[in-house]
Amino acid sequence: MEKEEDKLSTPKEKCNFADYLLKPIEVNSLFFVFMLLVGVIMNVSHRNPFGYLELLADVYVVSLLLSLCPKILRRGLQIILCSITYSIAFIDACCKTLFGTPITPTMLLLAQETTGRESTEFFLQYIKPELLFSTAGVILLIALFHIVMAVRKQTFRSSFFKQPIIASTLTVTLLVGITLSVYDKTQLYTARNLSELEVAVVNGFAHIYHPVERVAYGLYSNHLIAKQVDGVIKANREIKIDSCAMTSPIIVLVVGESANRHHSQLYGYPLPTTPRQFALKNGKDSLAVFTDVVSPWNLTSRVFKQIFSLQSVGEKGDWSDYALFPAVFKKAGYHVSFLSNQFPYGINYTPDWTNNLMGGFFLNHPQLNKQMFDYRNTEIHSFDDELLNDYKHINVKDKKPQLIIFHLLGQHFQYTMRCKDEMKKFGIKDYPRRDLTDDEKQTIADYDNATLYNDIVLSKIVELFRKKDAIVIYLSDHGEDCYGKDAQMAGRQTETEQIDIKKYHEEFEIPFWIWCSPAYKQKHHKIFMETLKAQNNKFMTDDLPHLLFYLAGIKTKDYQRERNLISPHFNNARHRLVLQNIDYDQALMR
Repeated sequence: MEKEEDKLSTPKEKCNFADYLLKPIEVNSLFFVFMLLVGVIMNVSHRNPFGYLELLADVYVVSLLLSLCPKILRRGLQIILCSITYSIAFIDACCKTLFGTPITPTMLLLAQETTGRESTEFFLQYIKPELLFSTAGVILLIALFHIVMAVRKQTFRSSFFKQPIIASTLTVTLLVGITLSVYDKTQLYTARNLSELEVAVVNGFAHIYHPVERVAYGLYSNHLIAKQVDGVIKANREIKIDSCAMTSPIIVLVVGESANRHHSQLYGYPLPTTPRQFALKNGKDSLAVFTDVVSPWNLTSRVFKQIFSLQSVGEKGDWSDYALFPAVFKKAGYHVSFLSNQFPYGINYTPDWTNNLMGGFFLNHPQLNKQMFDYRNTEIHSFDDELLNDYKHINVKDKKPQLIIFHLLGQHFQYTMRCKDEMKKFGIKDYPRRDLTDDEKQTIADYDNATLYNDIVLSKIVELFRKKDAIVIYLSDHGEDCYGKDAQMAGRQTETEQIDIKKYHEEFEIPFWIWCSPAYKQKHHKIFMETLKAQNNKFMTDDLPHLLFYLAGIKTKDYQRERNLISPHFNNARHRLVLQNIDYDQALMR
């Protein structure tokens, strides 16, 4: 190491090729060395030699570009680039420590879809002092050391690289690295769709070796997903309704969040977490509880695009090639309302490609919103029962039939914040399991309290429609592990390659029930009896639109009776493909 002023006062020597080659490294020595060091530490490529070659080449190219800038501008750009790199590397290291995986497109998607409240809850739960003793702490130390050297104006000597053999080796290495880098990045960032991007990933060398690269890849991947919205808009325009009998005047769809049916009394859980639903099942209401329903995904964003789209998993094309069922209902003459405590209209939407429109975001695209809904709420609430107040603002003229969709926070993590304090009932004492710590038992208690509160909200929704000619359908978007007998964890696995269905089955098995008001049972007794007879059918929620079309009496070429859950013609032999291509029932039998 040497002082910068010492380096600058060195007598001029005759320049050769090595001098020109090393010039960008000399004028950016701190930047070059520390950015290289961060890349080496954070390299998680399975093809490490290529990853290191690309890393060296990429840092060199950036240094070369910086060396062409005036000194003041160069210093400013170095500060900006270093700040971005250290921040991303720290987050990447935290993700690897906490979740066993570095930054992924899914994480970026979730970050883009997450509200400020959810972000705060997340950081309060996960960011702890122990992270300082992981790779994240190493990144912070490197950043601190970099700052100290920069303040003291110290640099790294480059005379070592001027030795002929070293200079020649470095030259060849840089040329090979630059070639690999150009090839990889051209393949990746000229992909026009997700299929081409997947091929580029398979054929590449080591293009996702660095946290900054992982962010760039994730953003581009999500950008391609966002383009799918254009296809949905076109499909909605081409909707054709043959006829609509408007059989059910009021259809209420309640989509819960992260509800594990194995923590519900309705499905045999020993604690009284769903007493009101249990009463509906065993009382005069005769709630129809479906015993074998799974979600196609364990992520809200992917579930929503799949259950809203008329495409079923395994059919040709992509979900974005098909219309969305609320748009069909609206075109058929129904008044369609969407009341969400996660994606209220006007929040989390910016009209450019950086806003990912997959999952929750496509609901807030202005054009899609107009195609699908007549009414939207515009505010989020601390608790789900407050969302019910928004229902009072719905103004339906001429007694039009209604489709009302409630989207709850349900048992969304962080569980302790999903139940009002005065309503909490369960505690550590309720879980006499010796295999769990008190903290883990408290997590289960928090989840069960959230489930109890969700039970209260669902009962209030039922009571809203008790005196009307209405049918209510409840399902959760996906499940959630909460220290079950197979997966000793709370939460979900977000990366497909990490999921063993047999172990994490509780993330896909969801509660699903249908309730009919007294007036509805009397006027539509056939439908009521069909729900009771179908309770043991094997169903996946990507086929939900076909059930809804049947209840409404909508006749369209897209309706398939074998996908209608309560139809006598329902296909129980269908392959339920979760995570796009895993046969759920076969996976459980292995």
